[in-house]
Formats: sequence, C-alpha cells, structure tokens
Amino acid sequence: MKRLFSFPLIFFLLTSLCWMWGCAGPPRLHFFSEATLPMIGCRDLQLSGSWQFVHIVEATPPGYKTVTLMGVVQIHETLQELHCALLSLEGLVLFEAHWKDGETTVLRALPPFDKPGFTDGLMADLGFIFLAPEITSQVFGRMDDGTPVCRYELADGEIRDMMAFLDGGWKLMRYAKGSRLVQTLMADGPSDSDPAAPMPRHLSLITHGLLGYRLTLTLVSADALSSSASSSEK
Repeated sequence: MKRLFSFPLIFFLLTSLCWMWGCAGPPRLHFFSEATLPMIGCRDLQLSGSWQFVHIVEATPPGYKTVTLMGVVQIHETLQELHCALLSLEGLVLFEAHWKDGETTVLRALPPFDKPGFTDGLMADLGFIFLAPEITSQVFGRMDDGTPVCRYELADGEIRDMMAFLDGGWKLMRYAKGSRLVQTLMADGPSDSDPAAPMPRHLSLITHGLLGYRLTLTLVSADALSSSASSSEK
C-alpha cells in the first residue's frame, strides 16, 4: 500500500502547527547581575492601591468580526480582589462578575456571555492584565538580538518575560509551565497629558493558539478608590 505521507513531511507539518500555536518556549537569555537592572527599566507587575478603570474594549474572537464594548474593572490590589462588568455602548450591562480568593461569582450574564468557559477565560485575562502574580524568582538578561528582558518565574511554574522600550511602552510574554507561549500583552508608552497615569492609554492582549483571539483596551478613565469604598463594595 502506498504511503500518503512521509515522515519528513509529517514532522514539517507538526513543526509548522506548533509554531502557529505558540509552542516555542522562552528565548535564551544572557544573564547579568541585578546591579544593572536600572538600565533595563523593568516594569513592576503589580498596580498599587485600589482603582476603577473604564475601557473601550475591542474583542476579536476567532472567525468573527470585532465587537466593541465598554469594560469596567475595579481592582483591590491588597485584597487580590477584582470586580468587572461588560456593557454595550448604550449602557446595557451584559456581564458582571466578582472574583476574590480564587472564587468567581457571576452576577449577570446575558447571551452569548453565558456560554461555558467564558467567565473563567475572561477572569483569567483580567487577572493577567491587572493583578500581581506570586513571583518565586526574578532574573535579568538580554536576548541574542540584545533586547533586555526581565524574566519572572511564578509559583505554578509559569514564566513571564517583560521587555521595556525606549518610548515607555512594554511587552509582557506569558509562557505556560510547559514553556508554551500562551499570551502576549503590549502597552503604549505613557500619555503626554498624564505621564503618571497608573494604566497605559492602549493595551493589546493576544491569546495564541488555534482558538486565539485579541483584546484591545483603550483607557477612558482611571479613578482611585478609597479604602472604605473597597471594603464596602460587594
């Protein structure tokens, strides 16, 4: 019986699919001492205090056109707590949920935001963007092309590579425990009108893989929340 595929062809196809789905691990780093950290300009992976952010969210799911929504996120950094809502541009609440201590409570979910897996995926994305991870180690180095990188290893074995740019922008690469590239978060430099703002004007989250998608967040407002408001909002 004639073989339809040879081993080299199968290997090539699998390699190509792996590249498309983000199977490549973190790049090799040439390490140097912590004393040179100020030259890199690493960004802290943690926001300080409690905030409410309002964004225009452009979501591009796989195989569908871009959908534009309004997103509201309240974070309480000291409590590792997050409250979020998605609204239509007319103000209708389409989805609302609260996350604390690893538990998510869905307060409202209209179709199609009631589909299985949507809540877990959204809260994981928001946690990646807004909440501080549990870092177990931190190293500094440069890639082969000279790009400086701050590499953080998390308690669950996940790796995050931070690259800062001269214009103040940055890129954060998230690798799963098996070294697969899962997500890339990119940010513009600080706004000229408010260089001290706690959140970049534009954020772009790319989820890699066969069912990958893109979220683009444009900041509308950033308001500090008082400690009393943080403890009373539930």
